[in-house]
Amino acid sequence: FNQIEKIPSGWKLFRFKSISKIKYGLGQPPNEMIDGLPIIRATNVYRGKIDTNNLMFVDPDDVPYERDPILRKDDIIVVRSGAYTADSAIIPEEFDGAITGYDMVLRCNKKICSKFVAYALLSKYILEDQLILLSMRAAQPHLNKEEFGNSRILLPDYDEQKLIAEHLDNVTAKI
Repeated sequence: FNQIEKIPSGWKLFRFKSISKIKYGLGQPPNEMIDGLPIIRATNVYRGKIDTNNLMFVDPDDVPYERDPILRKDDIIVVRSGAYTADSAIIPEEFDGAITGYDMVLRCNKKICSKFVAYALLSKYILEDQLILLSMRAAQPHLNKEEFGNSRILLPDYDEQKLIAEHLDNVTAKI
């Protein structure tokens, strides 16, 4: 953010906590169940996508629903500890209703495009220049809700967010 003159006209700087609700997932996973609910854990998050290898399923009757662990389409899961700290992925339609593991979940406010935010979370100025740096203060990388919430993102207006996200979807689909 040292080069403020490079910020496009009309874009504004926000803290994540002002554009979204940020919550922690479950501390302890529910009991496994072969035909249960999918649980999205750090090992399933890889550079913006949900990796279904080693996907675990849990007993819906063992889920502590009072902890609000249910994922919704367009939520963004952010790894909070370990080797993949600060990696993130947007929740696709197929995992709407899944359970979140230990990580953080970001649910964008209205008039904030989740796909735009998901792409931004993978960009150098957020991932490397903010989140990874914050997570490296201990022997084990770790990111907490307060640190994440105080990190900053540049946002254009909602319509431009949607256009940029659609363009990035089209470009990345070709790769």
